[in-house]
Amino acid sequence: MSDNNGAPGGTNNSQFHDQPGSFPQAYPPTGNYPPGGGYPPAGNYPPGGYPPTGDYPPGGYPPYGQPPKKGIPAFVWVILGLLVAAGVTIGVLFALGILGGDDDVETDETTEVVEPEPTVETTDASEEPTEEPTVPPTVEPTDEPTTPEVVFGYGDNAVLDALWDACAAGDYAACDDLYWASGEYSGYEEFGGTCGDIGIDGYGFCEGLQSGAMNAGDSEMLDMFVFWCENGDMLACDDLYRGSPLGSFYEEVGSSCGGSGMEAFGTCQSEEPEDYPFGPGDSLMLDAFLESCEAGNFVDCDRVWWRAQIDSDYEALAATCGGRSEGQAGSCLAQSERF
Repeated sequence: MSDNNGAPGGTNNSQFHDQPGSFPQAYPPTGNYPPGGGYPPAGNYPPGGYPPTGDYPPGGYPPYGQPPKKGIPAFVWVILGLLVAAGVTIGVLFALGILGGDDDVETDETTEVVEPEPTVETTDASEEPTEEPTVPPTVEPTDEPTTPEVVFGYGDNAVLDALWDACAAGDYAACDDLYWASGEYSGYEEFGGTCGDIGIDGYGFCEGLQSGAMNAGDSEMLDMFVFWCENGDMLACDDLYRGSPLGSFYEEVGSSCGGSGMEAFGTCQSEEPEDYPFGPGDSLMLDAFLESCEAGNFVDCDRVWWRAQIDSDYEALAATCGGRSEGQAGSCLAQSERF
């Protein structure tokens, strides 16, 4: 759209522009008037024209237009202006807080006084951590003594340390006891098995190997193995062969499986599980050691546990250390101080 002069936003009023012929005829054609043209004859009007001017107010009619309105007195405008200025001033004072702001200030001060309350909460929180660390230490030490003692090498167990010292001094029976009473692959086992680290692989038979016994009666301990072997305990025959001096009478009895004429060389006992001694009555040697275990010789308890078949009655009985403790698993002597 275009304005009258083509300005945007206006209305197209071009039909009213001052162009030739754009307006309609102002009056009808003259043919509508009485014949002869012009006005009717003057005789129709009073003689002398219109009445005298005396019938109209002096000076004629007033000019065209609306009559002037009554004005407001000047002092009224002054009063109104003063009232408006006063209202504006009061509004500004309220907005700036000069008027009506005392109550707000007092409430702000009261809220500032209440703010120190969080300091009390922080002191309570700081007290909690001081109590928490004191609880666990009182509980943990009570559980530690129940855990199994780690026994691996010299210095870990007083009982085994005593056997170590005796073995190092040349007591081969102590070396054998140390071997049977210590854990597998431990430093104690290695030291006892090598007869005090003298270069001999005794592995629980240091006393027999170092006894120098060549004939029957030279060693009380080896004589006992001969008895068990000759009475049919093939497990004792194998131990006698391994624990007797080379070329001795004791070695011959063990190798021949108790004089049966066999040449087993330490393999008299069958490796079949059903032929291996399982419980009391199956092995004279293990029965004798188990009886010694019940009497309080804890190294014999450990000896039975290591020589017994896995999951056999011999193993289960030896693990109780003669009915004194459950599940010691070849460590009765090392744990004997607890019984």
